[in-house]
Amino acid sequence: MSVVPIALRFTSTPLSDLQVLAADDNFLYPRTTSGGFDYTRPFGCDALCEVLRAAFFTPKQYHDLGLRAFDRYSSSNANTPDELEIPPTMLALAATALEAVLADRVNQMTGDFATSMNSPYLEHLATAIDYRIKKPGPYHELTHRLYRLVSEGNPSTTHARQGTRGRARVDWDNIAD
Repeated sequence: MSVVPIALRFTSTPLSDLQVLAADDNFLYPRTTSGGFDYTRPFGCDALCEVLRAAFFTPKQYHDLGLRAFDRYSSSNANTPDELEIPPTMLALAATALEAVLADRVNQMTGDFATSMNSPYLEHLATAIDYRIKKPGPYHELTHRLYRLVSEGNPSTTHARQGTRGRARVDWDNIAD
């Protein structure tokens, strides 16, 4: 995936810094101002958005699955059904792609994605599901923000639910006549 080296700034990042990113899945977290990682924000790294966009939301052959499946997105928050989210499987696959490219760079060799990345994918998926269960509010905010960022400007996602936007939450009974 050619966007990963750009998103992770491979060309300007020393190998030792890439090794730090690869250690303990640090690449999944945003950097703090002190140079560490914010472990309270899993899947919060900027590169993840770029990978999601390139892999699923680019109007090119095989890269537009996210655009074609707009009717399958939902919200994990019952109070905000129109705030669509990136599903945990898509989040985990993008994180796994990041990890694979980072591992290839750190190890200076290319691995077989299908065989070497199955376990990391399942771990990322479990983390995403745990996040959704244990911290539903922050999970929703993250996945909805990612959905908005990666689908922004695409007509199929912009107007996907135009006919029902806002109507689901109207409290008709309590509006004064």
